[in-house]
Amino acid sequence: MRSGAPCLVLAGVGVREADVWPLTQAFWDLSAEILRFPPEMSYEIKGSKLLKKRVFQHAALSDPLPSAQRNAAIESLLKKNREGRNVGREELAALAQAKLLFVERALGLAADFRMTVFASIVPRDAPQQRDRSFLRKDFAYLFQRIHCHVCDQDDDDHGVLIFDEQDPALSQRLMDQIHKYFRETDRGQQRAERMIPMPFFVHSDLTPAIQIADLVAYIVNWGLRLDRMPELARDELKPFADKVFNLRYNGREVPLKRRIGKRGKHIWGIAYIPDLRPRNERTTPDEEGADLSEKEAATA
Repeated sequence: MRSGAPCLVLAGVGVREADVWPLTQAFWDLSAEILRFPPEMSYEIKGSKLLKKRVFQHAALSDPLPSAQRNAAIESLLKKNREGRNVGREELAALAQAKLLFVERALGLAADFRMTVFASIVPRDAPQQRDRSFLRKDFAYLFQRIHCHVCDQDDDDHGVLIFDEQDPALSQRLMDQIHKYFRETDRGQQRAERMIPMPFFVHSDLTPAIQIADLVAYIVNWGLRLDRMPELARDELKPFADKVFNLRYNGREVPLKRRIGKRGKHIWGIAYIPDLRPRNERTTPDEEGADLSEKEAATA
């Protein structure tokens, strides 16, 4: 969880394997076209870089700039940075406006490629589980939605889990929890039939789908709210939150003992989970996670 973030958000995006490479190329082209960073300049797309408050403040330093003027100002800024010189208001505004435009267009790409959004939202003060050997509830909720989405596809389709690479010790602990979940629980065994139960870890700066998932996580954390959520939201993120909201999974639960053609209750891809403890660790029957439903808007 980032320092000061209102929630812990576990977010993911679903994309068909045939679309991964076309999406990757389109994402790289979009980055070069709008952000103007040279190929040798390593710049990882993250919500905390592109959508922090200061970016919106800098973008407001100037009226929206035409693309040619914006591009020239960004290239001037990069040149001055290399030379150690101060930059001007228009140059700051140009880069900030480009960052916001890039996020808007990246979410447009996600819609064009029919990406599906999944997210588990947990408040900062949510009670935690005692037994850390078990998979956390927010992961289980996410896997449930992904499994339902895979089951909506052709019978021979399978889901592949790809995670942003973490500290090796954290990655190993997550791998152990996932292994235990898919091997030792009924739900996990059911979902392993359509989801490959061995996640892959990749460098996010080389994987556009992971970078889009990071943008989604940041927007959900700071801008997307249920009526029942007490956390404040940043109003300037609402246009982006609306786009993410429209990409969320919308489907039906796959019952544990599934009859052919039968699906369960309606579920959505974004859930708010106020308590991470499993039932056997709770002293009262606390509310389970709540889906972000069709009737609930992406507003503060």
